[in-house]
Amino acid sequence: MNKRTWFLTLLVVALLAMSSVPAFAAGEERGRPVWRPFTLQGELRGLGESAILVHVLRGDAPVRPYIGKALLVKVNDATKYYRLTEGGLEEIQFADLANYLGYPVVVSGRMKTENGQDEFLAQRVLVQRLRPIPFTALGKITQINADTLSFKMRVQWGTGPARPQVSAEIEVFTTADTEFYRCEPDGLVPITFGDLQVGDLVHVGGTFFAEKFTARRVVVLPPRPMPFTLLGQITEIPTTGTDARAFTVKVRWGTGAARGLQDQEVVIVTTESTRFFACEAGDCQEIGFDDLAVGDWVHVVG
Repeated sequence: MNKRTWFLTLLVVALLAMSSVPAFAAGEERGRPVWRPFTLQGELRGLGESAILVHVLRGDAPVRPYIGKALLVKVNDATKYYRLTEGGLEEIQFADLANYLGYPVVVSGRMKTENGQDEFLAQRVLVQRLRPIPFTALGKITQINADTLSFKMRVQWGTGPARPQVSAEIEVFTTADTEFYRCEPDGLVPITFGDLQVGDLVHVGGTFFAEKFTARRVVVLPPRPMPFTLLGQITEIPTTGTDARAFTVKVRWGTGAARGLQDQEVVIVTTESTRFFACEAGDCQEIGFDDLAVGDWVHVVG
């Protein structure tokens, strides 16, 4: 065998040996659970020996099935804890979390699924400052308390902290700054707290703070359907908490029942008979609800 043949033979053998290494390594990894990154926002509800309990309000893909639910997130010696202050981030210890039960937190880390069970491990826990969280809710008034200027409503649809309350009853408080309207064919007509009645269907927008829903705006909706048209941008498409297919729109302008809702967020509920279209340069094609995305500009008629 001459030198040229010997060199080529060695080269082929070396390449074959190198190609076999990744195949062997891949075989070792086959069947093992894969860790994926996650980030969630929620409310700190409890502490365990090596875990925290968080009521999830929002999160990325691995967390979405748990929105509106309590999630146990494990911690270990490598987990870092911080508190947000006016001066910036301040590092704290796991034991300090006991002072912040009920506070909003942002948790990031890794999760894996093994034998059908999800396991979340926190790498970083950030305790945020208490602040009002926006919410919207649609439902019927079940009780009115004139002494506390509040009312109870059974939530049919909600966003933010009201989303986990779908089918439940919440108490909504009003203040001197709360605006009240009744939806009439010609638009929104100003009313007062005293005009509210048990059984009214209302759309409420406000904030949730210190376990309390406070209304900024209450709109009494008509007992029977009223036509409307609106143009706006989709701000949220909840994936859990209800079987209804709905989305939230920030209104740019509207007519009929949507008149006067400029710059307000409203919930659009769709049915099996709702038709969806995507239009570009005058050419419209029919699409489905699942084709909608946050950020889309939509023209809604209903």
